[in-house]
Amino acid sequence: MGELKALTACLNIKPLPLLGAHPNCESVHLMISDGTGFVPLSRYLKGSAFDVGRALREANRRLEKHLPKEGVPKGWKGKLLFLRAVLTMAREVRPHVRIGSLIKGRGLGKVYHALAVPLGHLLGRRSREIYARHTNIQGSLQLIVLPFEDRKNVESHRMERCPNAFAYYDPKTDRVGTVPTCAWAVFLKTEAMRGIAESYGTVSLPPGEPRPGEQGLQAL
Repeated sequence: MGELKALTACLNIKPLPLLGAHPNCESVHLMISDGTGFVPLSRYLKGSAFDVGRALREANRRLEKHLPKEGVPKGWKGKLLFLRAVLTMAREVRPHVRIGSLIKGRGLGKVYHALAVPLGHLLGRRSREIYARHTNIQGSLQLIVLPFEDRKNVESHRMERCPNAFAYYDPKTDRVGTVPTCAWAVFLKTEAMRGIAESYGTVSLPPGEPRPGEQGLQAL
């Protein structure tokens, strides 16, 4: 989702929690609430989630050329761009999603609910209210699995693209460096912390001097 910047901007989707902070090695399992319980996302898909992901990336690619560099415009131009994004996404995703299972109603009622979803967004209504009233999506649950890098398994290409990193100061070069989160503790933490300690040395507290934070405890 972090790569669908044009699509999420055109659809006025708020930034996802910790978007850009999660490493790309994690896996996410999405559960959808139909009002009675949580069901797997696959119930609403004709194929796999990878097919939907590729379709969304294609929709994002097509929208990039229509999105101004300064961002989504205000007023009617922004609403027009929103409609373009909805139609573009629907065109790419439709072959892979069971649209009928997502929308409430039957016959003409289903058509009404399908049209009410984008119309509700254009009118500025809350997404939760729109989906609760017109779709079978009553909530969602994300299950995230975050594997860390193993000493004997380093995927350098993936790590180069990882948006999550530790920043550390290297006193030898007098520069700040970065390293993927999973590789920090495994490969660099001990060496980097030792270098910082040797550079700044250690300062001992005078005998009887309370350590930082101990004064508050003594007062209690």
